Amino acid sequence: MNEDKPRKLVYVEKHTEPSQIWDCDETWYECPECGRRYTWESRTYGSNGRTDRFCRGCGNWMSWAKLDLENYKETDKGFNKKMPLWKFLEDPMYGHTWEHDVSMTYNQSEKDILEGCVALMQGLVDEFAEYLDFMDVKPSNEEERFEYHMSYFSIVQRLFLYHTNHSGGTSTRMKMANLGVDGDVIFKIDDDEHEED
Repeated sequence: MNEDKPRKLVYVEKHTEPSQIWDCDETWYECPECGRRYTWESRTYGSNGRTDRFCRGCGNWMSWAKLDLENYKETDKGFNKKMPLWKFLEDPMYGHTWEHDVSMTYNQSEKDILEGCVALMQGLVDEFAEYLDFMDVKPSNEEERFEYHMSYFSIVQRLFLYHTNHSGGTSTRMKMANLGVDGDVIFKIDDDEHEED
């Protein structure tokens, strides 16, 4: 799974085209994120017939709910033809309630989380700068100016690997490479904003 992409719920799409060999249409099902093809039968696997919940191409959660909803509307005369997808997902009778939970709780990508964490820390520095302005505290020389260097190594390790059994240097550097980060983040008070007086 790529750390720069969120694991989200994607709805399998149905495609039909005339067959090059037979006198009929060919139908296949596709993940809209990565284009991996599936047959209707391949939505289940193993002897227990469990639904394969992850796309083997992009790793996202896969939902067949839209197609199931269309099938119910076409084949079941007693089915509410106006039922919206969200209502269909909520109803345990149709077996898609886990997808409703996923669609309400999936999160952004790890790369977005890292960038958000850095932005939050810079936001704290900016708030601190405003407090110093309010207290009329101004640095008298270069040494008194606030500037803090924090390594991506320590941020990535703490944010993603801290409570795992692979939080050492090698794993942390691998995670950094996956996220495309290296070096330090510099948190400092922007002199242009606070030297206008």
